[in-house]
Amino acid sequence: VYRIVNLAVKDPQQAYNETAKANVDQFTKEYLYNQVAANLAIKQYFQDSITAIENGNDDFLSDDEYEWRVRSYLAVNNWSKVYATINKMPIKLQNKNSWLYWKAYAAGKLGQKTTAQEALQKIPANYSYYSLLAQSELRTPLNPQRSVTQSANSDAEKAKEIQLSFDLYQIGKQINSTTFVRMATQSLKYIIASSNDSEIALISKKAMDLGWMEMSINAANNLAQPDASLSFPLMFSQQYKKYSEINGIDMSFSMAITRQESRFNRNALAFDGGVGLMQIMPATASYIAKKIGSDNCYKNYECNIKFGSWYLGHLNNKFGNNLIYASAGYNAGPGRAHRWQQAFQNMDNRIQIELIPFKITRDYVQKVLTNKVVYDARLNNSPKVDILNYLNQINKQDSTFIVDDDNNLGDSSGQAQ
Repeated sequence: VYRIVNLAVKDPQQAYNETAKANVDQFTKEYLYNQVAANLAIKQYFQDSITAIENGNDDFLSDDEYEWRVRSYLAVNNWSKVYATINKMPIKLQNKNSWLYWKAYAAGKLGQKTTAQEALQKIPANYSYYSLLAQSELRTPLNPQRSVTQSANSDAEKAKEIQLSFDLYQIGKQINSTTFVRMATQSLKYIIASSNDSEIALISKKAMDLGWMEMSINAANNLAQPDASLSFPLMFSQQYKKYSEINGIDMSFSMAITRQESRFNRNALAFDGGVGLMQIMPATASYIAKKIGSDNCYKNYECNIKFGSWYLGHLNNKFGNNLIYASAGYNAGPGRAHRWQQAFQNMDNRIQIELIPFKITRDYVQKVLTNKVVYDARLNNSPKVDILNYLNQINKQDSTFIVDDDNNLGDSSGQAQ
């Protein structure tokens, strides 16, 4: 049992074969099939996964196993199984925005329009991926031009606490104390939890004026009534416009990546080595500098935008202007993204995104798409955000993937995975 469970992660098809021959009791064999089924789905063996599911059982399934069951049925358009499996999930899991949306999707395919409508209406209206999809389906899109009224707090004690928190942040920046900045962050998060929209909007705007974009966006994301002007700031617009035009991409794309990568913190340093606004890895920076004949200046904020925009244009060309896989390539490497595109290319774009096997990359792509459509609406002064319309326009066919001196990971390391 131990061997098969571990083998399932590396080679689920071999694990499936060994499960069929395993000399164990029926309950244990069904448990193993459940384990193998999820891993087969992760490796895109969806029909084999469904066969394993049929040989398994519904006892003691983990959240992960439930979710990959649904994704397996999504991959083969089995709407009745999608619907039934979501209804078997624990209530807490069923009520996640993702599974409310897919329950509505399956119910719609099965002609259950009232059930679909009810599921979509349970998803809160905000600027998150599944919420925007639900709003598109319900035809109740948010207006990105709407702003929350900012007002000074009438509670003198709370106003004093807010000011002290910002003073602490500024001192921390002046003396380069991460401890002070962290204390200021925790203090404001505590205050935000008991504040109304006007107070939160004021905190967000004050943080924005200080260039503390992570706090500004974090505060704005806690608004009961969403405010795109605070949640999706238009920072460094001239630079993004300039380098996006040079590299043939929408400036909303590079801004969407930046919002997700660094929250517009020009000095951001990630634990994995990513640097600056667009979190460029040192090896990737060397690769870009060589390709465009530039000094390796990626630690400078404008050069960081220049390098990141070039690389997004490079990925956009590789994937035939398909933002789903260009974004996935930026996060997980173009080789992986290309394999996923080959596996999923004939499916609905929403399903393609849902089937990305890496949770981090799947969430990343969803957030970048969300960021982009909101930025498009802001930049074009549109009164609505319609993510479904945008997704329907993305081409689904893998016809232009460009093989060059790039490697599978896109980081000039020469390693392939």
